[in-house]
Parts: sequence; structure tokens; C-alpha cells
Amino acid sequence: AEYLLAESVELQDNLCRITLKEGITFWDGAPLTAADLSYSLGLALEEGSLYRMPLAELVRSYTQEDDRTLVIELTGRDRY
Repeated sequence: AEYLLAESVELQDNLCRITLKEGITFWDGAPLTAADLSYSLGLALEEGSLYRMPLAELVRSYTQEDDRTLVIELTGRDRY
């Protein structure tokens, strides 16, 4: 896999830490941040979202660690 937006994706037990590359921006030049990832994941997990069912089975919680890092707690250890 080639990461286009992420600098790294680290899996440790049931935690997935995603760190964004520096300098990634939206079309208007605004920086892409972990807060944006958190917001998008929150929308995907909302009731009525097409992505809710598959994600709700995988994601227990998620927190923004810093401006570039989002930590997702999975419902179980990643078997892959």
C-alpha cells in the first residue's frame, strides 16, 4: 500500500494511530488536520450513514492526539 495522505499508520493491539503527512491541504489551501479526520469519521458513524454498520463493528472510540494524529480504538485486536 502507498499512503497518499498518511505519513504512517501504526497498529498495536486494538489501537490504530494515523499520522497525516505535513503540508496536505484542501483545495482552498486550508491544512488537512486530525480534527478533519475525526469529524469525517464521526459523520460516517452517525445513524443513517451508509458507512455506520461496517464501521460501528470496528470502531469503539477515536481521539485526536495532536494536529496530525488520530488514534482509533478498535473493538478488537486487528487479526490481519
